[in-house]
Amino acid sequence: MVISGVAAVVGVYALVLALGILPAARLDARRAGFWGLLLFAGASLACGLSNTLGMLLLFRALQAAGGAAALLAAFQVLDA
Repeated sequence: MVISGVAAVVGVYALVLALGILPAARLDARRAGFWGLLLFAGASLACGLSNTLGMLLLFRALQAAGGAAALLAAFQVLDA
């Protein structure tokens, strides 16, 4: 993987994480935390098993979506 591929992987994660925080804020903290961690773990496994850059970008985006939900659930727990 070349430098542009690495930049794309990092960029996709940052973009989806930033855009996923706002919609995830409307969810219930307990459900968002559970499904977010489940999605993050599943996408992490899929990232490790991906063969192409396209597959890695897709699974990395899913990982960021799960991370956004889990992050907001953690913030809501800390706020209580």
